[in-house]
Amino acid sequence: MGQKSNKTYDKQGMYDALLNGLNNALECDKYDQLPNAKGKVAPKFRKKNANRIWPNRIQFVIAGQDGLQGDDQTVAYKYFAAYVDSYTAPLFADVDKGARDEYLGSVALIAARLAYQMKDMDKANQYCDVALNDTASYKEALGVKVAFMQQAMKTKEDSLRCLKDVEALYLKDKANENIFSVLAPLYGALGMQDKQDAILAERLAANPNDFMANLVKGQALMNASKWDEAIATLQKAVAAKDDALALTFLGFCYNNKAAAQQDVAAMKGLFEKAKECFEKARDEYLGSVALIAARLAYQMKDMDKANQYCDVALNDTASYKEALGVKVAFMQQAMKTKEDSLRCHICICSGHQVCS
Repeated sequence: MGQKSNKTYDKQGMYDALLNGLNNALECDKYDQLPNAKGKVAPKFRKKNANRIWPNRIQFVIAGQDGLQGDDQTVAYKYFAAYVDSYTAPLFADVDKGARDEYLGSVALIAARLAYQMKDMDKANQYCDVALNDTASYKEALGVKVAFMQQAMKTKEDSLRCLKDVEALYLKDKANENIFSVLAPLYGALGMQDKQDAILAERLAANPNDFMANLVKGQALMNASKWDEAIATLQKAVAAKDDALALTFLGFCYNNKAAAQQDVAAMKGLFEKAKECFEKARDEYLGSVALIAARLAYQMKDMDKANQYCDVALNDTASYKEALGVKVAFMQQAMKTKEDSLRCHICICSGHQVCS
């Protein structure tokens, strides 16, 4: 009595059995919903199958996490996708789902990223849209959705196809900077100057010092070689946010204005301003570039370099918060044994305040 059981169980076998059970129940439900000889639909198995499987869906999340920890993204994706897809499956139409599914948005977002890595953009967008409908994951999902759109716009035809989707997102959330930062330049790139002018005017009327609106407007003026107007507009953008891209554009405008000067002193002064902008932009880029390098090193399975570049980004206040999330993710991936966990524990305790 009181002794701990030494019995073990096949965890992977359990996950597979549950997934097979779900797939078989879904297939069964298709035929269960067909009309009988009298033309009536009288399902015999839906309720029992649904009640058996619904409470165990959480196991798909655990199975997906195990897949990620084992560095098997295909397996992880299979289970995360099953969790998301099953939520809206007709089999569970009559199930009392109670309150909001607290995991659905975040799991859908993971599934979207995995589908993207597997180059299945239809599924990536489908799961991203699920995450967009969850208030808890909306902000992050929107960033991912915008990134997907930007990746898809390789030709003018691609851009025209994406335009309606971006416009739809903007109508739902006009205040969102991420959406605006795609839509306004997209209008310009497609030659829709009237639409770009209108959307810029609307945003600047609400806030004349809006960073993104001044950045996009300044870029348009820069492209038109209207140096004085571009400088005045980009100065507003830089005043709102010390942004590397805005500083680069501003430096470019100063440089080109200087080249047109006849007065040597005026030319020298403008070149100095351009130099200051470029140097400041270079420093602003360091953290974000280091973070990109860290992610690429991780994908190439070079964890020493991944952590090295992530540490560079952690030392930049602008990229610190995002870099910290990446660093924690690297640590979680590394904790496969007790020794790994102890090493990570020492790193956390002696380094950055991960838990704060």
